[in-house]
Amino acid sequence: DDRGALLLELADRVTDIVGTSALSWLELPATAGRDDLKKVLAELVATYAEHRHTLAAVAEAAAYDSRVREQYGQVMNRRISFMSEHFRRQQDNGMIRASVELDEVTPWLVWMIERGLYQLISHQNTFSDSALEGLTTVVWQTLYEPAH
Repeated sequence: DDRGALLLELADRVTDIVGTSALSWLELPATAGRDDLKKVLAELVATYAEHRHTLAAVAEAAAYDSRVREQYGQVMNRRISFMSEHFRRQQDNGMIRASVELDEVTPWLVWMIERGLYQLISHQNTFSDSALEGLTTVVWQTLYEPAH
């Protein structure tokens, strides 16, 4: 259906925008601390919030349209690969500890963040400080804390 095709095209564009906003996280220097991480995650959340209606529409259409679900899954798999590549660079420079299995952890982080943002801000334009703190804690403790 035309609505599904339009949603998929928009989803691909919007996830590219969100992915680009994630670069400040994925390119954090090895000297970055938890506050630096929180700042770049806040930027990512703000970008998601700006495009929340499109992303929510895609997520909701994926529940009933198998084509949207399949293609959105492909979009998300590209994002996972993109993030995993950058995480490997951070791991190579010692920012992420060597014991983190990025092939196992990255899909969980990507989907957790996507679903969490959908649940917490898809129908509103705010993301509480406590929610940002929670996101920062999960990412910091999963990837970075033991390496510093």
